[in-house]
Amino acid sequence: YYSIMFIRTTIFILLTSLTVFSQTAKNLTKHNSENRYPSFSPDGKTILFESSRNGNWDIFLINEDGSNLRQITKETSNERFPAWHPKGTEIVFQSDKSGSAELFTMKINGSD
Repeated sequence: YYSIMFIRTTIFILLTSLTVFSQTAKNLTKHNSENRYPSFSPDGKTILFESSRNGNWDIFLINEDGSNLRQITKETSNERFPAWHPKGTEIVFQSDKSGSAELFTMKINGSD
């Protein structure tokens, strides 16, 4: 009896959690391209991600509410797998602009 009650309670909690999630999910990118590998900035205010919206993979930033979308890489090569530096001032990513996949860093404003 206790096992059944525990299972029923667990299922109820899971279903309730899924219902809350489905009601609060919001599409931030609103584009027909593939958008991958989202990563929140250390302060939680900005999301870094890769997108194929321009015909190759580039890295973009967007505010956590979906506003202020900006492209930070603009190469004809593929820039992929972005990740935040712990301080939130730089990112690291993979690019094939030198002919093979290598790691690069840059400031979040697209410089250096």
